[in-house]
Amino acid sequence: MIKEHLNYEENIMDFFRLFASSKHSLCFSHPLYLPETDIAKLIFESISNDEQWTKWHDSSSKDAPPPDYYNNELKLMMEVMRVDDNEHIDELTGKSIHPLRVRENELIRELNDKGIIDILPPNGQIMINANTKLPSDKDHNYIFYRDNFIRIIENHKRKIPSYRQNHPGFKIIFFVFDESYMYIKLEDGYSRRTFSRKGDVTSGELHKWFLDEAFVNSIINSEIDFLIWATPNKQLLDENGTEVKLPGVCIFDVKNMKLKIENYKERRMVSTDA
Repeated sequence: MIKEHLNYEENIMDFFRLFASSKHSLCFSHPLYLPETDIAKLIFESISNDEQWTKWHDSSSKDAPPPDYYNNELKLMMEVMRVDDNEHIDELTGKSIHPLRVRENELIRELNDKGIIDILPPNGQIMINANTKLPSDKDHNYIFYRDNFIRIIENHKRKIPSYRQNHPGFKIIFFVFDESYMYIKLEDGYSRRTFSRKGDVTSGELHKWFLDEAFVNSIINSEIDFLIWATPNKQLLDENGTEVKLPGVCIFDVKNMKLKIENYKERRMVSTDA
C-alpha cells in the first residue's frame, strides 16, 4: 500500500531527513536554535542523521501507545503534527474545513484510478502539490494559520499526561511540520484588503513567525520541553530577486528560551503567495 506523502508521520520525518542533507537547497541543515544548547543540538542530530534516526522507535500507528516516536537511549519522546494556513473552523457548524487536504485526496484518487500508483516501487511515496484555486484570503490566511497552529498545539498538549505515563522520565518534543507560506506585515496605511491579488507590489516587514507572540505563547510555560518547527515553504525574494536567507527549521529549548517576542496585527498580515 502506497502511503500518501506527508499524511503519515513516518513520511514527514523521511522528508525532513532528506532535506536536512547538505546535498539539497532547503535550509533544514542549518537550524535556528532558540537558544543554542547542547541538548538541542543533540536532538537535531538524532532526527536529521540517518544512522542516529535508527535509534528512534516508531510508535505512530493507530494501535500503538502515543506519542509517535521515542528514543530510549536519549530518553526522548516526540509527537509529530502538520500545520498550514488553509484549515479553519466553520463558525456555523464548528466543523473543520480543509480545502487543501480535500484537493490532495482528490488528486490521489485520480492517480489511483489511472493506475499510476500501481507502477510505483513497493516502498514508494508520492508528493502532492495541490492548488485549491481559492482566492488568497481563503487559501493562505494569517488568521487561519495562527488559529490552526494554536489549536493543534493545544490539542496535543492535552495528551502530554498520557505520553509521560507511557514514557516516564522522558523529555517531550513537539515536531511541527508547517506547510504555510511566507507572510509580511504591511506598512502603515495598507491592509490585507488593499493587497490581495497576484502581482500587487508593496513593501513590508518580514514576519518572524518564530518570535510571533500569538504562536510562541502556546508553548511558553507549558509541559513541552522542545519544539522543532520545520517550515519548507517559507521562502522570500528581495526587491532584487535575491533569495532571503530564512531558517528552514527552528528548535526551541522551551525551558531555557528567553525571547523578545513581537505582536503582529492580523489585519496587516498578508501571504507572499497571494
